[in-house]
Amino acid sequence: MNKATIKYNAQVKKDGSIVLTNDLHQKGEMVLLEKIDITSQPWMMETVVSMTDNIGLSDEDGKGGDGIWFKFNDENLVIGLDTFMNESNKSGNEIVLKSEGEIIAQQACPIRLNSGKKINVKVVCKPNKPSMIAVVVNNKPVISYVYKSIPITQIFQDKPAKFSIYSFTGDAGSTQTVHSVRFKTLDKKVFERIEKEIKG
Repeated sequence: MNKATIKYNAQVKKDGSIVLTNDLHQKGEMVLLEKIDITSQPWMMETVVSMTDNIGLSDEDGKGGDGIWFKFNDENLVIGLDTFMNESNKSGNEIVLKSEGEIIAQQACPIRLNSGKKINVKVVCKPNKPSMIAVVVNNKPVISYVYKSIPITQIFQDKPAKFSIYSFTGDAGSTQTVHSVRFKTLDKKVFERIEKEIKG
């Protein structure tokens, strides 16, 4: 796990994993100490998370909420594992992509995100125009989005980004844990292979 600081209700366990929330009406965040270069070449973020002990309100897929969110420069780019159906959701179990605070894409996930099991999440990105971002859960492509106008390089002004993982609960809650997270750059051939798999 990259070195990070924790905020709010977040706690570090003996095994190094970080529990972001474990009760109702909480929030937790881990912030990497080192900024991430996400504009110079294709990259992948890979993380293992779990959402267990669901409590409180229920939606169509059972108790628990509200999910885990991966944030670059707070709101410039956000990838959400959303586990509670609010007015903006199409499902109570979906992947949500946001750019500069606005939802740009959302898709129901075929794998229940807060089942209590560890899930592997990969975020793959090509920052140069036309920028593309995709999310793969347990090796199954779930969602992809192509930026048709402003590329990611321009959104981030070709500068490294602050990265954090954030979670919150309300009247629905869960023990939401980050077990590992890592970033790596992708060469052209590797990215093209992953892109082909995502597009099917």
